[in-house]
Amino acid sequence: MAGMRSTDAVRAKARRERLAIEDPARLEQERQAKAAHARNARRAQAEAAGRIYRPRNKASIRNPSNTLVNHGTRIDLHAPSTTLRPSPAPGASPQEVSWNPDVLQGLAMPAGTLLSQDLAHRLEVLGSSLRTWQLSLPLADQVVRSHPRGSAFIMPQLFGHAYRRLSSGNYSDYTTLRQEVKLFDSCLRAADTFAELFESARRACPPQHLQIIYDYELCHLTWLRTLQGARDGIEEARSSFIKVAPAVFVEGILCEAIECAVSQEYTVKTPCSSAYALTCSDLSRLGPNCWLNDTVIDFMLALWKEEHMLEDTIFMPTSFVSLHFDLSEKFQFRGGRRAYSHGWLKEAANGRAHVWKKILLPVAHKNHFFAVVIDTVDTSVTTYDSLKSSAWRGDQLESFVNVIHQWVGGLCAHHGWQSPSDTWIGECAQQTPQQNNQSDCGIFTLLFLRHLSRSDRINGVDVPAFYRLTTIQNAASAEWARLLLLEEILEKGSLELP
Repeated sequence: MAGMRSTDAVRAKARRERLAIEDPARLEQERQAKAAHARNARRAQAEAAGRIYRPRNKASIRNPSNTLVNHGTRIDLHAPSTTLRPSPAPGASPQEVSWNPDVLQGLAMPAGTLLSQDLAHRLEVLGSSLRTWQLSLPLADQVVRSHPRGSAFIMPQLFGHAYRRLSSGNYSDYTTLRQEVKLFDSCLRAADTFAELFESARRACPPQHLQIIYDYELCHLTWLRTLQGARDGIEEARSSFIKVAPAVFVEGILCEAIECAVSQEYTVKTPCSSAYALTCSDLSRLGPNCWLNDTVIDFMLALWKEEHMLEDTIFMPTSFVSLHFDLSEKFQFRGGRRAYSHGWLKEAANGRAHVWKKILLPVAHKNHFFAVVIDTVDTSVTTYDSLKSSAWRGDQLESFVNVIHQWVGGLCAHHGWQSPSDTWIGECAQQTPQQNNQSDCGIFTLLFLRHLSRSDRINGVDVPAFYRLTTIQNAASAEWARLLLLEEILEKGSLELP
């Protein structure tokens, strides 16, 4: 038992170190939640013993948004930094200063050049910001210095390096590469402010020095492209590896990822208005050969429905079909006003002038999940089933289309929208990736809904690269998709301690 506690402590420490690098805000949130839990426990103990509870004094917690963190080093962005100011030049006017090259290293401005105080100040701000960026995120500086030839060379090089590391099959190597991708993302996000600083310097620059500013900015953009290439190389290697690597490797990484998530005993809630929550039991269903439940499916759809590009597409939760459609013996629409304001419909319909072009449904029928796409422009209903033996055809599909027709017509009448045509057609999508077991139907249903929310077909151009299916044969093993879903849940969800 002592050994088990020691292992858990090591794992928890490793996780804290990882969060300190990739998500310090979440780490701070967890610390505060633990502290609140401990205070409540001490208060309860004091009350049970008939004592007066006195809170402990603690130092104020620094807001993590004011700091940048990398490899355990925390740099306060509000702290005063050493400034290398241009110096006044002998004989210069009071509005001019002599240029000091150390203010902005790499700028091809000759030393001693007379510049206006306004331009010198703007270049000083730019140089200070660049130095802070490089010191706070040494990974960026390291990559730029070691790969001066740019992104065209670094992307394939880091792809190969990352793929070789992943081929070990170790969970630690996999998570390390994920952390590196997050660090690159932090570098690129932090660099967003530089465009405004360069523009500010150009506005104050006289024509004779403008080309120097442009050349330096071009060099900086080359640095950023190099960082983007490094990030994309590692990410592409990770994406390729988990889809084509031996199943035992991916399954091992997935099992360790779930064990790490479940051991923390979190409840994960959606950050949006839809109040869905996943327990440890729900998260464990993302493990190999486990059936997904409707809670996991609804949670993912709640995350995806917030995307701005889905303004003419809507997901319906799993409960919609089970409550309002009778799919037992003869398919029927149960009717009722609640069918027109179920789940997200009520909020999403406010202010709309017409029905959604695309309505996406997860359907649970006889212990099996599949996806349905309702196209109100083409007046078509298409099913996407990863188990062909259970796919609806003939009379079943025709009856279901009639049910959908009734509901869409009632929905439009209820909200005062123009109804689509009365001629509806049904289709069972062909060449749909197939599962190779009896437990992956929920995973494939989510994959299909993810693809079809962004495109009119599987593997459309707007489908996120990580969720793309390589070939029908490679798609047969869904452990990689389970791993991606778990990562998206933990990254986008709000974690709460018990």
